[in-house]
Order: sequence, then C-alpha cells, then structure tokens
Amino acid sequence: MGEAGAQVSFSAEFLSNSKGFGYLLSDTMSAQSKGEKVYRGIAVSAGVCRGKILVMHRARHFISRREIVDAEIPAEIKRFEQSLNQTRKQISEVQRKVVQNMGVKEGDIFDAHLLMLEDRVLVDEVMKLIRDQKMNADYAFHAVSERYIDALAGWTTNTSANAPPTCMT
Repeated sequence: MGEAGAQVSFSAEFLSNSKGFGYLLSDTMSAQSKGEKVYRGIAVSAGVCRGKILVMHRARHFISRREIVDAEIPAEIKRFEQSLNQTRKQISEVQRKVVQNMGVKEGDIFDAHLLMLEDRVLVDEVMKLIRDQKMNADYAFHAVSERYIDALAGWTTNTSANAPPTCMT
C-alpha cells in the first residue's frame, strides 16, 4: 500500500466490533490486490459502512529509551515541562488557525488535546518514571501514553442512535 506514513485513499467496507475495526478493499481493485486490512483502534459504533478512507499514519515512531543518572533527573524533568509548554503553545496556535478559518466548533477538538497536557495523573506518572526508573522524558511519556492507549483500546462503545446514515447498525 505504499511507504510507511504515506497517505492512501481507497474505497472500502468498514467493519467494527469491540476488538477494533477493519476494512475490506473495494471490488474495483484487481483480484490480486484484494484482501482485508485490519487497523486497531477504538470502535465508535458497530455496523458496516461504505466510503473512502484516508490512511494518515501507518507506522509508529520508535522512541529510544536512554538511562539517565541521578544528577540528570532535575534537568530531564525541566525538559519535560518545557516540552509540555511548547506543545501547549503549538496546539493553541493550530486551534486558533482552525477557529479563524473553519469556525469555533471545528476548533473545539483541540480542547481535548490541551486537556491531556493538563492531566496531573499523566504528568505525574511521567515524572515518576523519570525519577524512579531514571529514563529519558521522551520514553517515559511514550510508555505512559502507550498504557493509556492500551487501556482505551479495551473499552467498548454502545451503538449510537444517531449513527451516520451510511452505517447499518
């Protein structure tokens, strides 16, 4: 389907259940390239949908773990806090541009991103890993984020009565 991270658009049939979701490739593709592609994620509704999809990111970035010494811990925590501040500014700027160009409702999605940066449990878990396990901030944040992702992937959602009309539930 192309290089990792490539943007790909094709017609597909969408299938979802509590374990994730998958796409069956369109009949317009050759018999040799037909098949099922499974993408892991959180199903937002059960049922079958037809439509175009756009795969934005297909590969995970590798975050390397680096051991730090006791003397580096305060600087690593400061670097983490600076990263949170920089990320907060970047997200706020993107949100401002979206609101300006598309509207307030479309910009609201970034409030959730900003709230993650304020999540004391997440931030404290990252700082605890830096202090207790003497790991670099990048890896500590990645490790905590992966635990959150795994926990959320186990959740199931109820079928919405307001599902899009293109979905059969």
